[in-house]
Amino acid sequence: MYRAYEKPILYTRRRTSLGRILLVRLTIVLGVFLVVFLIFLAHGDGIRDTIDGHISITDLIYFTVITVSTVGYGDIVPVSTFARLFDTFAVTIARFTVWIIILRTTYELVLQKYLEAFKMEKLKKRLKNHIIVCGYGELGRAVTEELVDKEFDKEQIVILDSDPLRSQAAADTGVAALCADATRELSLTHADIPDAAYLIAAAGRDDTNVLICLTARNMNLNLRIVCRVVENENVKLMTSSGANSVISPTRMAGTEIARLVHAPAANNPDA
Repeated sequence: MYRAYEKPILYTRRRTSLGRILLVRLTIVLGVFLVVFLIFLAHGDGIRDTIDGHISITDLIYFTVITVSTVGYGDIVPVSTFARLFDTFAVTIARFTVWIIILRTTYELVLQKYLEAFKMEKLKKRLKNHIIVCGYGELGRAVTEELVDKEFDKEQIVILDSDPLRSQAAADTGVAALCADATRELSLTHADIPDAAYLIAAAGRDDTNVLICLTARNMNLNLRIVCRVVENENVKLMTSSGANSVISPTRMAGTEIARLVHAPAANNPDA
């Protein structure tokens, strides 16, 4: 679950969690060790311990680990033709595989924060007169889809949502998505609010939308803010918080349904 004090995370298409990636890679590494161990176990007579001449299970585990991870220490050596060929070709491939996985994982872990910063900076450079959509629930999703259908540039739409799954869903549509708390200045800064033209506060709670409006208006006096309201009694509060327009999706839907019920003949050619 996203915590309010965390730094915003920029999501891209089909982003895979780091935890899952590490688990998959660890499984591969352990699988490589296990396969090599089982083959050495099946051909234990082709290996000799130069210390006592006896090969135990512990010796095989030790030999597998040092052989796959390094080149061995010479205290346990392959003596049969099969063991030597297996060590020369199959174990060498396994050794390179393990090291590539380890080096790649280390690279990603060490440079991840720098890569995130680079992607965030690249995003901010391309944004100009863009639209920030705060909340990717039903309304936020519908608004985004409508903007895309109206051929609004996807690269000028930024989604802010504190839920990782919704952020990923937004990113998969091709727009920029930040997993972040839209009520915080840091989050809106990463969405480049000073250069934004519109902000849509589409969270499911009125108090959240009020905070979004207050924070956004304080950061950009010229920003056009459209705010969702759940309870009609909060309309004035939204307006005083900085919203230029306040929309009640429930009331709009109710009005449209009532119109259709009131005049069925006008909307039904067959009536």
